[in-house]
Amino acid sequence: MDHGLKTVVGTFDKNKTFGFVRPDNPRINMDIFVPIERSKGAVTGHKVVVELTSYGGKGKKPEGKVIEIIGHENDPVRISCLWCGRMDFRWNSRRKY
Repeated sequence: MDHGLKTVVGTFDKNKTFGFVRPDNPRINMDIFVPIERSKGAVTGHKVVVELTSYGGKGKKPEGKVIEIIGHENDPVRISCLWCGRMDFRWNSRRKY
């Protein structure tokens, strides 16, 4: 993983004691581990922005913390992703700009 990379947009998957983010960018081929206390209450299916806190290495996954919950992948309204510049997820229509 590129060490210049600071944030990643992806889909959150929650387990009992941790979560992980599957990056939307196909060039990032590793899930990002997120301790449950750093998940900001994200649930499985949330599109999130995660800030990388560790790049991993030697058998460890990269680690991060959720800094923003963008919406849920099943929300009915689609918009352009502000973080990645493409239409690739559903947006919470109640959010105001």
